[in-house]
Amino acid sequence: MALGRIAQPVEFDEEVPGLEIAFAEVLRTMRAKRDVSQQALATESGLGRTYISLLERGLRRPSLATVFLLAQALSTTPMEIVTQVDAALRAHMTSAKRGSQRRG
Repeated sequence: MALGRIAQPVEFDEEVPGLEIAFAEVLRTMRAKRDVSQQALATESGLGRTYISLLERGLRRPSLATVFLLAQALSTTPMEIVTQVDAALRAHMTSAKRGSQRRG
């Protein structure tokens, strides 16, 4: 099985700024595209509806196990979720760099 071109790793200090927001956007978008409510996603994944809400608002960082549970409930793969989060994170970083260059 051939994998696509691997992107250059993004270097971070200790934390990954914006990770929660990027994950929130991806989760909300994937759930909406499948026309699934937070409650239905919670039931299907075995997670609480309040926790799903916190994830979608970027107030919690999911564990690897949570990503797997959500992927199964959304009929996708953990890799697809992580790939989309990576793309969203890179887009945020690019727009943040542009914004700081304009101010500087």
